Amino acid sequence: MEAFFKAAQTTQWEGIEFSYDESTEAGHHPIEHRQVWVVPITQVPDLPHRSKWKGKTCVVMVKRFGQLWNKTTTEVCFYITSDRVDATILARAIRSHWGIEHSRPWVERCHI
Repeated sequence: MEAFFKAAQTTQWEGIEFSYDESTEAGHHPIEHRQVWVVPITQVPDLPHRSKWKGKTCVVMVKRFGQLWNKTTTEVCFYITSDRVDATILARAIRSHWGIEHSRPWVERCHI
């Protein structure tokens, strides 16, 4: 999946159907910048084990850049979904999920 998204970005998404969303948040927490790309699964020519992905409609890449004081972090996540939604809607859903995780740090400690 990473190779597909890297190649698509290199060619500036030429010939590939996709949706994109970008947002930045700053507040009491680190400054966080997010980029979300959503691509129909039919646009991914070399999807490994394609038969195992029946019912899935889109692949997603999320890049998060965080900055707190003098430390910058980058995280790239890949998702696959059965919902055919645009990047703006999916970005909100993913952000809501992360918000729940970040508001419950004690849950993470319980699993360590």
